[in-house]
Amino acid sequence: MIDSEALRRARDAGELVFKFDIDELAGEVLRLRGGEALEPKADEARMHTPAEFLRFLNDLDPARRLEVASQILDNADTSARCFRQNHAGALEELEDYRRAFMDAQLNARRLETGSFE
Repeated sequence: MIDSEALRRARDAGELVFKFDIDELAGEVLRLRGGEALEPKADEARMHTPAEFLRFLNDLDPARRLEVASQILDNADTSARCFRQNHAGALEELEDYRRAFMDAQLNARRLETGSFE
């Protein structure tokens, strides 16, 4: 595996970086791009497969890739918190209370008007 920190330091120092042979570089590309789909996702109406998603991420420029990774982690955190705090169950319970309240209002109007149809 290529020492990416050494490569970064050499690049930042303005050095031409040719100290790696083709086999090392090819191995690094295979390692970094391994598992991704050979072609980008063609059908925008469906979700990515894991291999297509890897391809999508790898095709982004580094800054955008970090933005997407940050969004994914934020969404995963939000999802995990919702699961732990049972937000879906709480919403269902809230809907049950709303229905019961609406029924009580309807019955109160019927009592006021004497209309029990």
